[in-house]
Amino acid sequence: MVGVAMETASEGFNPGMLMHFLPGLAIVASGWISKFYPRAVAILVFIATIALLFGIFSKGFTWGQIGTAVIIAIPLLTAGVCLYVPDNSDLKPADVS
Repeated sequence: MVGVAMETASEGFNPGMLMHFLPGLAIVASGWISKFYPRAVAILVFIATIALLFGIFSKGFTWGQIGTAVIIAIPLLTAGVCLYVPDNSDLKPADVS
């Protein structure tokens, strides 16, 4: 991918070059936004997972599609759940007296 980006960068701006960078920029942007709005990003990750699964299974239901869906869906669902569940590590223990 770097070779493709460098090759098209030497030719000047190319819309195809922008299409190569958009998925990476979307991942970086969601990471930055998730620092401030983790639940909103979690919902977007869930929506993206559902859309990808729908796209994968709309082409058929074979072992290849099932394997692809598992490889794509498990990390996305894990990321979404981890962003959605609140972090309680900064809470102080209750004062029991």
